[in-house]
Amino acid sequence: MFQVILCKNSPVTAKQSIDRVDPFKYPGRYLVTTASGTRYLIDAVNCDRAVEVVRVADVTTGAMKGFSASQMRRDAEWLPVLGIGWYDEATGRSGAGMRVGEDLLLQLNLCGDGTITSRRSTPITAIMEVDAQSDRDAVLQNIVMGTATPTIEPENLELKNAPHGNPKFNAANGEQIVLRHICEVCGLNQILDSEIAYEQGWDYPPRVGAYGIVSPRTCPECGINQTLWWAIATMQVKSEQLNESQRATLQRILDEPESIQP
Repeated sequence: MFQVILCKNSPVTAKQSIDRVDPFKYPGRYLVTTASGTRYLIDAVNCDRAVEVVRVADVTTGAMKGFSASQMRRDAEWLPVLGIGWYDEATGRSGAGMRVGEDLLLQLNLCGDGTITSRRSTPITAIMEVDAQSDRDAVLQNIVMGTATPTIEPENLELKNAPHGNPKFNAANGEQIVLRHICEVCGLNQILDSEIAYEQGWDYPPRVGAYGIVSPRTCPECGINQTLWWAIATMQVKSEQLNESQRATLQRILDEPESIQP
């Protein structure tokens, strides 16, 4: 588990690409790009207010080979951040802040009541400090329009966990996608259209998360703190320590979308 650290008045001054930073220690405004092409604008300019983040997912372009972006709840909205960390898939190590080449871990206050919602991204490909003096919504608009996208990518970055890319199961096609939705917590098993499932509150690809990548697969009634993702990303449970139910969930996720066809 990574720790939440109060920010100090030690700003990063270089307006350029950087390979690691902890926004809770070094105030600033940071644009983070991941392997899926998703971008996160992190606003940590003022230590007197909460650090906030907005997620911009491009589900059509920008992803590196083997990765794809998906839409998530409250995309394009500023959200309070309770903690920021990194996770190394290969070693299971994690820590505070962000590092190029590692997954981004975010602890968010989505409901505004202090309840923690944890999210994990694909590996970070670039971190850039951006203008902290301009209006942040203007900066965000530039990002959405593509005028503030980082073009620098680190060399020799090994990326793993490639999801399936079958266009038949791609929500961007605009076609009806009927899949078996299995809650990994309570075992609820329903065959639903992905859009209807999303509206009901299911966290399930392709609307939430991506095929073949470990993230919560839950029904509207269950939380994520009993999911496989939580065990691996937050509790740092190793693969050899997974129980029978977790192993079955992992295999089903790795075999998606074929494993959840009705």
